[in-house]
Amino acid sequence: MNLTKIIPAAGWIKNYKKSWLNYDISAGLTIGVMLIPQGMAYAMVAGLPPIYGLYAALVPLFIYAVFGTSRYLSVGPVAIVAILVGASILPYAEHGSAEAVKYAVTLSFLVGILQLSMGVFRLGFIVNFLSHPVLAAFTSAAAIIIAFSQLKHVFGLDMESSKFAHEIVLNIIQNIQTLHFPSMITAVIAFALIFLIKKYKKSFPSFLIVVVLGISIVYMGNLHQDGVKVLGEVPSGMPPFTLPLWSELLELLPIAFSIALIGFIESIAIAKKLSENDSDGQPKSNQEFISMGLSNLGGSFFSSFPVAGGFSRSTVNKEAGAKTQLSSIIALAMVLVTLLFLTDMFFYLPKAILATIVIFAVIGLVDFKTPLKLMKLSKGDIFIWIATFLVTLSMGILYGILIGALISLIIIIFRTTQPHFVELGRLPDTPIFRNVKRYENCIKEPGFVVVRFDGPLYFANHEYFSENLFEKIKNNADVEYVVLDAAGINHVDSTAFEMLEKVTAKLKEQGIILVITSLIGPVSDRMEKAGFIDFMGEENFYREVYEAILDISENRMKSKSTIISLKEEFLKGK
Repeated sequence: MNLTKIIPAAGWIKNYKKSWLNYDISAGLTIGVMLIPQGMAYAMVAGLPPIYGLYAALVPLFIYAVFGTSRYLSVGPVAIVAILVGASILPYAEHGSAEAVKYAVTLSFLVGILQLSMGVFRLGFIVNFLSHPVLAAFTSAAAIIIAFSQLKHVFGLDMESSKFAHEIVLNIIQNIQTLHFPSMITAVIAFALIFLIKKYKKSFPSFLIVVVLGISIVYMGNLHQDGVKVLGEVPSGMPPFTLPLWSELLELLPIAFSIALIGFIESIAIAKKLSENDSDGQPKSNQEFISMGLSNLGGSFFSSFPVAGGFSRSTVNKEAGAKTQLSSIIALAMVLVTLLFLTDMFFYLPKAILATIVIFAVIGLVDFKTPLKLMKLSKGDIFIWIATFLVTLSMGILYGILIGALISLIIIIFRTTQPHFVELGRLPDTPIFRNVKRYENCIKEPGFVVVRFDGPLYFANHEYFSENLFEKIKNNADVEYVVLDAAGINHVDSTAFEMLEKVTAKLKEQGIILVITSLIGPVSDRMEKAGFIDFMGEENFYREVYEAILDISENRMKSKSTIISLKEEFLKGK
């Protein structure tokens, strides 16, 4: 058994080069500097005390470094998963409470079990059910909700939390008279400073600089006594051991399933994007499911809420030159030192600054370029985007994902019930057959109707096939043969076989013979097993349309002019 397949860290540890160490240390320190303020900010988004963002950056980070297959992926608290957690636990517990922590830990436990199971049973394909329009719309709407949820800290307002954008706006309007200007000015200055640093010196740890300045200004100016809300006492030491709420597992399972899928999709998408030009290949999807599952499962016993791979941290990790997952372990060490010795420093950190960091981090997730592209490409896809976006904003994140996925499936089913079904004609001087509506100069061979069906032939579209086939026959005079180009048919079920037998019999009654060409292997095998080839007769199956027409013209229709014409033009086309 290959140990590196089970524990990928065994591979990079065994082959580690001394020249890599400086790169990994540099990358790890950079990621650690980002992770500390980001983790605390995302914990607030998840409805938890900020310290839990640091707890979530310990055990999960270490486990992924051992079992993960991406050298760049920085696992820990991320915006999308944090808001899913925050929205999910809100109906059960007040944000920031001990009960909220228990629900968040339980979600991490469930997410870990689900992701681990999907990896072990090789179910990575499940993520394909969430289409690009669904993910794009959900991400944009979730980012807006995240940003709106932080406005109460930016404005220094005392108001209830909500998972709906319109409720948040309404609450702000109702409480606008209690606006706290010092908090708002703090947030505006922090945002402007982050923007300027990122614009002119991307390599600078802008979030950490703003955090340090905020703490210093509040401490020296005693702004917390003037109403600027600060974190207050932050507990030090290792995270406490925790267990999930066993009684709530079944109730939280649907939510955990959504978090498991979305967290994994974000992680694998980032990992593959960053590794696309690497010589050692792409991350392995099923192993990534296992590593993310172990990270969430292991973290749940040490007060972690669900985690995933962070886009900004992972990108910086690569840009800083990370060679192996050792960079993640070094980042973990920085978080650990902070937990053990530096938590007192965060007492004076303004909540407005953490809120600003969250808003700045998620604002880049709002993407309106995608819907503009979808408007040009597909009416169905833009409808999916709009529906998912609006439902997510108005009804919540979980409903947005579920309804978006459901609409996607409905549209797919609808498209397969009415696939492309066209009549073909031969291009002059060639043996090539094309859609007669697209190519006006196509030649219709006398006595033949040639059609092509582009999709699976099954119970949901068998009537559509037969009705349209006979409609096309009606539009042509003196039809003796119907040639079905089956190159686009990738599946035929029992209902379709029964329909084809009835169609074949009905055509015979009208003196018309059905001929099938261009069958793909799996469909041909199914037809043989079903006895359909024997039913029709092997002489009515051909490899290509032109072969069928040549053979039929020569051996059955006895039309010499057609035979000579076809052979001459076929030779020209060759």
